[in-house]
Amino acid sequence: IGFAKSLAEEVRGSGVQVMTVSPGGVDTRMLAQTPFRPAMGTDEVARVVGWCVAEAPDAMNGSDVEVFG
Repeated sequence: IGFAKSLAEEVRGSGVQVMTVSPGGVDTRMLAQTPFRPAMGTDEVARVVGWCVAEAPDAMNGSDVEVFG
């Protein structure tokens, strides 16, 4: 996250945005091996990433988007 914030400052004003996405419990094989119940599927996280790429406003440059389902 720190690297992304630094990079966002370097590219500010260039038309490039830098963001990170931090998902919570996602239904994956790795999580299936734990006692934790997944809160969302990979498709839901992918939709958030797609929104960040296509629609996130410039004011979100350098942001971390937390997704917990």
